[in-house]
Amino acid sequence: MLPCGSSATAKVIKCPYHGWTYGLDGALKGAPHFGGQPDFDAGDYPLIEARTHEWGGWVFVNVSVTLPTSTTTPVHSGGRSLHTVPSNS
Repeated sequence: MLPCGSSATAKVIKCPYHGWTYGLDGALKGAPHFGGQPDFDAGDYPLIEARTHEWGGWVFVNVSVTLPTSTTTPVHSGGRSLHTVPSNS
């Protein structure tokens, strides 16, 4: 994790909580404490693709494969509409 406004370059993505390490292609490269488990296959735990959209300082993440890719739909929270996210076009 980086402070807001900073940047870095790396060849892997590492979870600061679990310590799992992923390649930039999303493949799991390392999982501490799981190496000796007979039923553990790192290929079964890749990062998933997610669509993201930044708007007004918020980052919206859509991991659903069934939802539309349009960013013109209203954003809801607890049944209340917060705002309508503007289109990128």
